[in-house]
Amino acid sequence: MKEVKGFKKNIARHFYDKTFTEYSSVDSTDSEGWTSKTNTEGSTFSGNISYSRLEEVRKEYGIEEQIDATISTHEDIANGTLIKYGSVMYEVVQAIPHDTHNILIIKKWLSE
Repeated sequence: MKEVKGFKKNIARHFYDKTFTEYSSVDSTDSEGWTSKTNTEGSTFSGNISYSRLEEVRKEYGIEEQIDATISTHEDIANGTLIKYGSVMYEVVQAIPHDTHNILIIKKWLSE
């Protein structure tokens, strides 16, 4: 099936009602050798988050580690990306293209 121009943007505008923020994490070492991690806020994107059917998702995609939610979005987000939603920071365990959108399988990385 041929994708109609602007189809993904229309889906996002009508169905994705949650806003997520991407973060990049950088390790830095000071002059005394202490290492710290700095998280820098990046761009935002829209999507939907789901906290249900996680065991089914793990089995379907062969994920062995614990997961906390899935996000559907039209954005291309890389594995390992940090995403903040509300007061919780998540890490993308696996990004899976699916039909007209992407499914991000995420686990908690840090809670405030």
